[in-house]
Amino acid sequence: MKMIPLGNTDIALSRMGLGTWAIGGGPAWNGNLDMQVCIDTIVEAHRCGINLIDTAPGYNFGNSEVIVGQALKKLPRNEMVVETKCGIVWEREGSLFNKVGDRSPAL
Repeated sequence: MKMIPLGNTDIALSRMGLGTWAIGGGPAWNGNLDMQVCIDTIVEAHRCGINLIDTAPGYNFGNSEVIVGQALKKLPRNEMVVETKCGIVWEREGSLFNKVGDRSPAL
């Protein structure tokens, strides 16, 4: 996989990243997916040279972040780059607004 530098840093990114929107599963996200299959998919992406993983708290109520965190335990963490988004924190109940969430436990 061809790598490119991230700005003026010493971080190298794979030219292709792995989006984990569907990995979260859930009724609005392609049904229930086997967590181990999702973890294995992320590990295989790394084996193929992908080191950029995209996730967000809105991907099935944070389940995608949990799965990415489990996969990172099987990978050399210093080789991986995780990107995320902020703003909307999906909740199963209640308002989507005025929420502050600490997602660091997922990783």
